[in-house]
Amino acid sequence: MTNEKRSQAGRPKSTEKQQQILKAASCLFLRQGFNATSMDNVAKEAGVSKQTVYSHFKNKDALFTAVISLKCRQYQMDEEHILECPKNLKAVLLLIAEQFVRLLHDKDVIAMYRVVMGEVSTNVHVAELFYEAGPKQAMQILKDYLLQQQEIHIPQQHLKHLIMAFFNMLKGEHHMLSLMGLPGELDEQQQRDFVHLVVEDYLLILQRHAS
Repeated sequence: MTNEKRSQAGRPKSTEKQQQILKAASCLFLRQGFNATSMDNVAKEAGVSKQTVYSHFKNKDALFTAVISLKCRQYQMDEEHILECPKNLKAVLLLIAEQFVRLLHDKDVIAMYRVVMGEVSTNVHVAELFYEAGPKQAMQILKDYLLQQQEIHIPQQHLKHLIMAFFNMLKGEHHMLSLMGLPGELDEQQQRDFVHLVVEDYLLILQRHAS
């Protein structure tokens, strides 16, 4: 029973089944997009019943959100890894930056960006779901950290702008090129060099805005 959770109705919910569903859903969202993917499709791809899919995820929106959140957790882009990190400001910024740049280089993440951009003209809702589960969550984590740490105090009115600036700096040219299918991928050493450069520049920006 250690790998099981119970639903509100009291029936066990298998973590293994949940992972099967998430894997199947991820493949389908990437292969045929959000609009063309149904809960029936996911159930067949995962080899489970439609009822089992709904026992874990109440609807397709929740399933899509879970797929995005899972990918972020795989790269430690979550509060558990960031907010509980007992390190100084520079070390935490480096940690966030390294994981974020690695995430942007993930081929599935690049593909999901393309899926969202391809469907936004007919279904802006999918873009909203993606933004809430991915980019917005990452920005909130950094905001929470900056509000808690003691090394430097950033006025509240500057926080949103500075947080957006950090992630935009980390996207760099390579992210734009990857979305367009053009060569621009950074190898591991180039990623580390790029991250250190961005963090050093960002610390200077924070200092200029500190009160």
